[in-house]
Amino acid sequence: MKPNHEIENLGLPEVKNMIITRKYLISLKKSALRQGTWFKIDKIKRVALEIAIKTLKIIRSEALLQLVKELIYLIDKNKALLLQAWEMGIRIIKLRIKQAEKIGYRKARSWLKDKQLIIQLGIAYLNIPPAYRPTI
Repeated sequence: MKPNHEIENLGLPEVKNMIITRKYLISLKKSALRQGTWFKIDKIKRVALEIAIKTLKIIRSEALLQLVKELIYLIDKNKALLLQAWEMGIRIIKLRIKQAEKIGYRKARSWLKDKQLIIQLGIAYLNIPPAYRPTI
């Protein structure tokens, strides 16, 4: 798989080896200001995000990535749901690829490129009641 960048269709960064650009951070801040959630965020987190916007072109630091992920959950519930679905979809698709390769299906690796399938599997998993969810 290539280095992970923003998902074009969904506007979300990929979770594993996340690379977040300044453009994405600016859009995250603008949406927080529009929704009125910017000033509800902890002041230290806001300052860290503003400094990152002003100084960095690309964020690779694990600490800053975790901060941005938290901000996504606070700012935009829809993107947070898609982020959770993406994380679970990646886990599920990796399991399915292993199963498919065991029975001899060689083209299973191409499923990692299908973003809609990953999101679909993740949302399907999240819609299962917690009592019935298998552990992944």
